[in-house]
Amino acid sequence: MLKALEQLEALSMELMEFIDEADMEDIENYMNQREVYFQELQSMNAVDWSPHLEQVKLIQEMDRHITKRMQELKSEASAEINKFQNAKKNKSAYESAYQDTNSSYFFDSRK
Repeated sequence: MLKALEQLEALSMELMEFIDEADMEDIENYMNQREVYFQELQSMNAVDWSPHLEQVKLIQEMDRHITKRMQELKSEASAEINKFQNAKKNKSAYESAYQDTNSSYFFDSRK
């Protein structure tokens, strides 16, 4: 009856095997599949969870590690975006200084 819980645990364990190397695509695939299992679990009414508490705690512990990895990926992406924005800002500042070339004059002092 709680096949979804077993599948969720297996899915989480699978991701945990390579969590340090997981990229955004791996996390996204995990989250999509996880959502399916959660919907199945939420649709069950009046389930006695007490025999499954250890399994639930294990999944929660794995979720903490997965969430930590998600935060790391978010920080990496944010750093890359900031680097890109700074480069764009520097390029814009440099180009704006030389955009109005029609107002410059050249004086030839030779006669």
